[in-house]
Amino acid sequence: IIGPNGSGKTTLLRIAAGEIEPDHGEITLGHKVTMSYFAQHHLDMLDPRMTIIEEVSQVVPNETIGFVRGVCGAFLFSGDDVDKSIGILSGGEKARVSLAKLLVRPGNLMLMDEPTNHLDLISSEILIDALADYTGTLIFVSHNQSFVNRLATKIWDIKGEGIEEYPGNLNEYYDHLERVSKTPSEALDEKQVQISSDKDKKSRKVKKREEAEKRRLIRITLKPIQDKLVMFEERIADLEKRQKELEKILSDPGVFA
Repeated sequence: IIGPNGSGKTTLLRIAAGEIEPDHGEITLGHKVTMSYFAQHHLDMLDPRMTIIEEVSQVVPNETIGFVRGVCGAFLFSGDDVDKSIGILSGGEKARVSLAKLLVRPGNLMLMDEPTNHLDLISSEILIDALADYTGTLIFVSHNQSFVNRLATKIWDIKGEGIEEYPGNLNEYYDHLERVSKTPSEALDEKQVQISSDKDKKSRKVKKREEAEKRRLIRITLKPIQDKLVMFEERIADLEKRQKELEKILSDPGVFA
């Protein structure tokens, strides 16, 4: 969902999520639809007294501590980081905690309002990769052009006269708008600027390839690190469990009797 500031993008998502009532009409969810919703104001709903791992564990109370550590590790919280209090986290860190909670048990309909706000490049790439594997329906508002182009398959452009729908990503939609905005005289003059246009297209293609290569290198670099983080977190959890068992044995007076 795109549109100028104040056009109602966030309001539309909040209505869809059931947070506010529509002025007209009604919202009806399909059969067996389960919804997940991420919004910027949800960051303030995290409990400042809890730790990161405690917040994430609330969503999956029946999972092992190793599993939860692995989830935290996937969002760049490793080792002692998971024991940080929510109250001392930055905006970007809180966003990662909220996204981890959302994605660890996502519904089959996900609404997201500016999910890359506060995120750095690496965190944004991790989120994009996670959402690219998501099999449900994703509806989101974002000003991040790279995020939109890599995930969107349909554009809703909120305008004064209503919503324009386009089947494609953001770049394709902008190309469409450029084509339909041409006057007859501009269409006749198009041949004269074709060479320049071709150069621009080649330049955009080169830029896209460079951006894709950067993303590929980031993924290649991060993947083994993330895999090791998950393995280490699970190993740490096993060792902590074993430590508690040994401490219990050693605290038994009968052991040394």
